[in-house]
Amino acid sequence: MTANDPMAPDFLFLAFIAAIILIIFLQSHSIIKQQTTSKDLAKAQSKISSLTDQMENMAENREQIVEAVQKPKKN
Repeated sequence: MTANDPMAPDFLFLAFIAAIILIIFLQSHSIIKQQTTSKDLAKAQSKISSLTDQMENMAENREQIVEAVQKPKKN
């Protein structure tokens, strides 16, 4: 096909439309993947927060146990 061929612009137009559809598909796929990653990250942050709270509680309990053990030793 040459530039003077009347069919050439039709194929270019179809290729342009196909490229737009492909870009839209890839962007929507990327957005969906990003949302999934964000949900996973939120779950992980929640677990980390829960574990941090548990560690703080364990440290407080340990301090209380140490104080309780040291009281009888002093008397």
